[in-house]
Amino acid sequence: MTKGFTLCRESDPGPLLPRGIVGVFHHVQPARVLEGLGDVKKVARDAVIDCLAKDPGAMVLDSNENIGTNYMLYRLRPSVEENGKIRVRIVTRGKQLYQTLVLLGR
Repeated sequence: MTKGFTLCRESDPGPLLPRGIVGVFHHVQPARVLEGLGDVKKVARDAVIDCLAKDPGAMVLDSNENIGTNYMLYRLRPSVEENGKIRVRIVTRGKQLYQTLVLLGR
C-alpha cells in the first residue's frame, strides 16, 4: 500500500508466529528527524494508517530502550483496547528515523 512517498511492505512473521504475530509490515518513508516523543507517536500512528488502513487513535508508549550507543527502540500501541493486537516498533539513530515496523497479532 502506498501513500505519497511512503510504502508498506508485508513480510513473513517467521519466528514471531509462535508469539502470536501474524503480520509484519515495514513502513518505508523518506528520512526525517524526530524532535521528541510527539513525533515518534505521529510516525507510529501514520504507519498503522498507511499499512493497515485503520485509524488507531492516540498511540501510547509502552517502553523504549537503547540499542548500543547510537540507536533507540520505541515500542508503541494504540490507546484503544479494541486495537490491542496492533504494535509498532520504531528505531531511531540519534534523532533520525531509521526503521518503522507494524506488528499485527492474533
